[in-house]
Amino acid sequence: MKKEFRRILTVICFTSLVSMSVVAEDDYFDFQIKEDTLGVTLVAIAKQTKAFLLLSHDHVKSIKANSVSGRFTLKDALAIALKNTGFKAIIN
Repeated sequence: MKKEFRRILTVICFTSLVSMSVVAEDDYFDFQIKEDTLGVTLVAIAKQTKAFLLLSHDHVKSIKANSVSGRFTLKDALAIALKNTGFKAIIN
């Protein structure tokens, strides 16, 4: 029960601490990001798209993210990276 509570709390903290700068919804980017930790993957996505990323690295440093390979919008790249992690990104 305690571990489950921490996971829910982490999700709430993560979703409230993630913010991306304005990138047009229809802008596509070519990604070749290998599977890594969620923190490393999100930073790579932010650098490539020149989006501003705000997150608590402590909450994501041990979580594995999916690889992102191909041509995607920022929203789609984040969805792929976060799939099955229990996390989600909010784009403002």
